[in-house]
Amino acid sequence: LIEAYLAKVNRAAMAAKRDLSELAADTERVRRRAPPGSGDLRMRQLQHAHLTARLSEAMAGVRQIQRDFEERRREKVERMYRL
Repeated sequence: LIEAYLAKVNRAAMAAKRDLSELAADTERVRRRAPPGSGDLRMRQLQHAHLTARLSEAMAGVRQIQRDFEERRREKVERMYRL
């Protein structure tokens, strides 16, 4: 059950990373064409930075959940072993 969930999360994370890479490439193309001080360019840069930070936070949360799960599982096995 947990393995299937983790595989699904990893696929979603990879898709999000691909989307962020595409956004970064689009932003770079806009940067080359945009006049200095372009509001569109700044908006794209901020959006990319925000989405990257959100993905990073989400993945940190997933890693914490994984650590908590592993710790609880280890404790359960230790309790069973002691009996």
